[in-house]
Amino acid sequence: MSYHKPAYSSSNVQVKPGFTVPETLLHKLVTENRTAISIVVRTKAAIDIEKHKIEHDVAGTIKFMKQVESNTKNFSRMYCFHSFPAEYDDEAELQPFVLLRDSKKNPLAVVAIEGDFPKYVDTSADGFSEAYKLMDTWLGDKVVDMYKLIGNNPQKIYEYLRAEQFAKDFNEQVGHRGSLSFMLNIGEQFAQEKNDAGVSGDWGQASFAYGYTEPVIQAATPAVVEKVEAPVVPPVKKSRWADDDEPVKEVTPPKVPEKAPETPVEKVAAELPKQRTFTPPANLHGKPLKAWYRNISGDLPKNWAERPDVVLEATTPKASVPKTDTAVADAMKAAQAQKNDKEIVANSMPIVSGDKQKAANEFVKKYIGDGSAIIKDPVASAAMESKLPVFAELMAGSGMKNLNDLQKWTSAFKFIFVKQHPELAALALIQLVNRVRDLELSGDKTLGELTNTEAPIVTTPPVEEPLIPSPVEPVVEPKKVSRWA
Repeated sequence: MSYHKPAYSSSNVQVKPGFTVPETLLHKLVTENRTAISIVVRTKAAIDIEKHKIEHDVAGTIKFMKQVESNTKNFSRMYCFHSFPAEYDDEAELQPFVLLRDSKKNPLAVVAIEGDFPKYVDTSADGFSEAYKLMDTWLGDKVVDMYKLIGNNPQKIYEYLRAEQFAKDFNEQVGHRGSLSFMLNIGEQFAQEKNDAGVSGDWGQASFAYGYTEPVIQAATPAVVEKVEAPVVPPVKKSRWADDDEPVKEVTPPKVPEKAPETPVEKVAAELPKQRTFTPPANLHGKPLKAWYRNISGDLPKNWAERPDVVLEATTPKASVPKTDTAVADAMKAAQAQKNDKEIVANSMPIVSGDKQKAANEFVKKYIGDGSAIIKDPVASAAMESKLPVFAELMAGSGMKNLNDLQKWTSAFKFIFVKQHPELAALALIQLVNRVRDLELSGDKTLGELTNTEAPIVTTPPVEEPLIPSPVEPVVEPKKVSRWA
């Protein structure tokens, strides 16, 4: 039978009270498993579980484990040495798994799984380990079924896990070899195994020994801890058709002259990229990284663990510029007529009703939207304001030289202009607010200074005080990462 090597591998070590793991074996386990170490200690009060991602080199990790061994020597304990891919779901994958809990949610029975289980290879994009799938779809269900059958009697469940029938059921789930390492709240630790590839001694047993055997001289001799240099990673081959020995010459495509944009909307659309590339944040791993992919693209890629970029197609904004060549001229003509008739315009905002109000409502829906549209593409939301025509360009047909000519408009003319042309007035207001916002955000002036409603804020530089030597403070001990180290 060919051996199926799982992507997630580990070695689960059970240690008896009063003993420690042989130093040479400990060095082998730490060297082979560089992802995380779980520490399970059964005290008189409860089963205590800690899970630590490895952050030190081999020497630093061995020093940490020796401290744990020294402080937990009087207890039964289990260590799970993990070797996982670069990206994994730590909440789901880091062992041990809890089988039973009491009414206060304290663990009563835990299990660590190691080996190959081809029946439980996860082909979905989540890519969970075989050990997790075995626990989730087989072992957990068997324990639940036994609990329903015999009731609230943990001792009976423990006997079932030790029984020959359970061992036969487990062997049917294993490919080449496998191991279940159990720690219960009472009694000695035990394991159910098929094709054992571990090692055992007076101190306990390890589910996978990586070639280490006992008895050997090194088991009683302090291990020589050497600094392991980082392996040299060969360059990734860009293509199966490329020759790595000869660099591929880049071919510069000929430049095609671009068509000049004719309208503001076309100009914005031409400047927008046709695609947007999103790179996953470096601080996201495991389950948060999966959630990021689903939020960005709506789906989880099968190779999410390799952290690929997400490429989204950008949408092109569509809008048309209303034709208002004679708008200002008509408004100026109406204002002059009112001036000749000596009509008095009240010093208040005009009341828009009837057809004018309907026109204003249609304008809002046309250029701003009624709130019913949901934009999934981030690029489209960034280009929304490009749908609004530029007010200054719409006024070009009126003979105005620049926007400073607006200062010459009287209040009466402004009110008439708003009544007769609500769309243009709304455009002017929107662009005025945007301009004030941009100026305020630039940090040069506040909104009050821009509108002459408050005086500029003058800041006085603080008076420099003479330097006084700081008192000597005691050294603060670093926070412990483990209660056992």
